[in-house]
Amino acid sequence: MKKLAIAIPTYNRVDFLKENISHILPQIIEKEDLVSVIVSDNASTDGTESYMKDLVSRHQNQIAYYRINKNLGSAGNFEFVLSKCDSEYVYLMGDDDMLFTNSIDTMLNYISKFPTATFFHFNYILGNKSMTNFKLQYPYLRSGVKNKYYNKGSDLIKEFFDGPSFMSSVLFKRETWENMIKNYDKYYGYRWLICLYSNIIDTPCVFSPIPIVAQRTGVGGYSKNWAYYSVIEMSQIFEELDEKCPGIYEQWNRYRVRQRYNLLLNLCSTCYDKKRYKQLRKTLRKYLPNTYYRFFLDIQLYVLPNYLISHLEYKIIILVKKIDGMLSKLKKEK
Repeated sequence: MKKLAIAIPTYNRVDFLKENISHILPQIIEKEDLVSVIVSDNASTDGTESYMKDLVSRHQNQIAYYRINKNLGSAGNFEFVLSKCDSEYVYLMGDDDMLFTNSIDTMLNYISKFPTATFFHFNYILGNKSMTNFKLQYPYLRSGVKNKYYNKGSDLIKEFFDGPSFMSSVLFKRETWENMIKNYDKYYGYRWLICLYSNIIDTPCVFSPIPIVAQRTGVGGYSKNWAYYSVIEMSQIFEELDEKCPGIYEQWNRYRVRQRYNLLLNLCSTCYDKKRYKQLRKTLRKYLPNTYYRFFLDIQLYVLPNYLISHLEYKIIILVKKIDGMLSKLKKEK
């Protein structure tokens, strides 16, 4: 059994996949006894199959490739690639993200240093689609924060909440995934996360301030469906976890209020499919923490035109921040 499998589910992103693997291969050439790469292709039609078959023919000791004949959806592809891993640890990676030159050594070092940990959450870099602008997700490196060890995963979850929903920031023991105890079919985008969260609540976990990956943002369906994934699915995850970890759903809502501008930005994604979100309005309103956000949602759905939101979403948030600042100043003057 190998120590680590890098599991990459992919679909019609052959150019991103090539760039991704070009950063991985040099790091594993001399580690074939420790590390493998497993790619599951969700019935791609863009040349992924021919690229991967050629790659495997040259690196059969490092890379395994599986093609799915009928598209299983993103959740099905994640679960398929995980079923093909037989390593002790798994790193589930987005096909469009990029590891840094020493990232695999970093992961192996953490595995060795914290053998009892079942789940690792690493810092990461937020990049744009072309990977030309970057921002550190957690600025802990600047404040001198070192590794954080949690005797219970629930404490890590309560600190970072939806941070580990970026799957390329997470490393976990394979047995943690295999110990699924419930059917989570209602979760489309984050089924993998509720499975892991449910199983790490009482097990040791680690956060690392060291970034190991750059996230490519603005690609694919996730960026246009943040209102669904971040508001509805993430809230349902913490609502369900509340049975095992009482109070976590209330803490999640307080956390979202503190992250208010991110939540407002997520709601801007409703402009890409207003018809769908009007049908989901009742569910969305249920999972928004207060009237302020419900009002903002209705403005998005029924007042502002689509083109205005899609082109000016960040400027809308800047405007909201200015209004907040003015209101705060008026309160102080009173």
